[in-house]
Amino acid sequence: AEATSRCVVVPRPPGAATLRRAGATPRTLRPVIVVSMSSREGEAFVNAEDQDDHEKRHPPLPGSKGHNCTDVFWLFFFLLNVGCMGYIHFYADEHGNSKYILHGYNSDKELCGVAPTQLDNPYIYWCEDPYTNDIIATSPICVDR
Repeated sequence: AEATSRCVVVPRPPGAATLRRAGATPRTLRPVIVVSMSSREGEAFVNAEDQDDHEKRHPPLPGSKGHNCTDVFWLFFFLLNVGCMGYIHFYADEHGNSKYILHGYNSDKELCGVAPTQLDNPYIYWCEDPYTNDIIATSPICVDR
């Protein structure tokens, strides 16, 4: 197929019906079907005269510019962020201990339900300060229920 700036020219298959405008004569038609690549759906131009006529009747809006792809930058930015998150994930997996997130630990840094001294105490409990009714986050304890 031959491409132009706004249209794709596709050779007409043998036996296909000829597209016509009202009042057009067969000698003004070319043996191709031209499909518009504009944002207007459903418009097909049989020849360049039809396209020129259409552009004269429907000029572009004042201040409008030609379209171009602006999503390439954002695609690159998105993939960069996905790569950074993947790096953080693999770094944390290699150098960290996910059991500290999955299991609570007491003030002695013993994992509740995992450490040998805390096998019977799988849950973590934070005590309440009786004077302020706040949780004392610095001294959790492992409990059985």
